Amino acid sequence: MRHFLSLALIALSSTKAVSASINTRAETSIPQYVLEYAPLIWLHSQETYMPSDIQQQVDNTKPNVNWTVIADAQSPLDLDNLDSLNSMGNTSVYLTSSEGIDATPEPAWFRGITPDLEGRIGDGTGSAIVVVDRGNETVDAFYFYFYA
Repeated sequence: MRHFLSLALIALSSTKAVSASINTRAETSIPQYVLEYAPLIWLHSQETYMPSDIQQQVDNTKPNVNWTVIADAQSPLDLDNLDSLNSMGNTSVYLTSSEGIDATPEPAWFRGITPDLEGRIGDGTGSAIVVVDRGNETVDAFYFYFYA
């Protein structure tokens, strides 16, 4: 059985971010044609690495600089405060797994979540559409799928 993946939506403008499920698209600033022509992705029935929930990834990682855990990072990190890491300046901040992903077996969260028959991964957010209005009726639309 093949699985397909549908998109959760995150619309970004120059001043604000709007988040919505595909069922509430009328409340967002995403043009209908961006949704209508969104790619459909089919996953092979024997695929072992599935799309991941972004929050689950954040829950299982720790922010680091130069291989050192940032002790004063906002805790717990979530999708609403993840940008607080930007306050670290021009330093390269990255997330490192709380447990080794080279362990046998790998942590369950690392393999992602198998989408249901409607292409959803439960309440998780594993994909996004970023829409940038360039003016003059020009819109850039970027479709992203997240894998741990």
